[in-house]
Amino acid sequence: MFNKVMFYEFMNPLDKDLLEAEKLEQLLCSQKFVPIEDILKKDDSAIASSYGFAPAIPSINPDNLCHQTADYMFFRYVKEVKKIKAAALRLRVEAREKEMKEKLGQERLTKEQRRQVKDEITNVLLRKTIEDRHCVMVMMSRDCRWLAVDSTTALNEEAISCLRKAIGTMPVEPIKKEDPESIFTRWVKGITPPPPGVEIGEEFVLEDPDGARVTYKNQSMQTEELLSNIEEGKQVSALSLLYSPLGIGSPIKFKLDSSFKLSGLKFIIDTGDYSSEDEAGIADGVMAFRFSQINTMYGFLKSGMHEEGEINAATKANAA
Repeated sequence: MFNKVMFYEFMNPLDKDLLEAEKLEQLLCSQKFVPIEDILKKDDSAIASSYGFAPAIPSINPDNLCHQTADYMFFRYVKEVKKIKAAALRLRVEAREKEMKEKLGQERLTKEQRRQVKDEITNVLLRKTIEDRHCVMVMMSRDCRWLAVDSTTALNEEAISCLRKAIGTMPVEPIKKEDPESIFTRWVKGITPPPPGVEIGEEFVLEDPDGARVTYKNQSMQTEELLSNIEEGKQVSALSLLYSPLGIGSPIKFKLDSSFKLSGLKFIIDTGDYSSEDEAGIADGVMAFRFSQINTMYGFLKSGMHEEGEINAATKANAA
């Protein structure tokens, strides 16, 4: 959960009444996820996909579509898709078309007849195909500063779009920074230091103006070949970092690219003083700690990414 993160920031805050627990649950129910298997029990027509919001944290509450704390809200977007292999569909359609031509005594089928055959075979295959399930976790600060999605794929926008459809609005856009490649490159070359608490790791991606990439793993940033490529015009488009924010003893490991997508996140989990019998308490404690770390990462991206390597008061407040 949240080993890959894409952050979005709000252009305008949401109305307070939309953030009320009871109201929000009602709105989310309009986009509640129903498994394809359950739909087929009530509807004979075959379907290829189903999506919506499922219980956010079933181990804590098996019914709530939104898990809320004092500072954060958490959603779980689920999508099921049935995919038919093109070759299998083509072979079945060709066989069925041949059968129809012989039965009807036609040399060729009409366009409408071919469409009907394809629809018929598609429905049959859909019912026999096992669905793929994808889950995307969405987290949002209650003060409407940021929204985080634990994916860096097209499912990001699908989850946000579904949330927007449920509550009527979701005015967010990805976090952006001007020329992050230059900032990364200056860090690696030692021209400007990274922000306090940040150490540069051993993975780098260099990219030239034509889009050609070179990836280095388990390499020091002082590697001769790496520095030589930078001198020849390549810039650092992604790199691994260790971040030790205020208030957290161990570093957060992650890889950051120029579009501000975070991957390979490794969080330090602290379950607190809960007894082993208090499973719900442990789960809630872990989630609360994880939420606070995600908030810290937002503070770093928003306020700590300065060439001068300075973290302002806002970042310190987020990390505290």
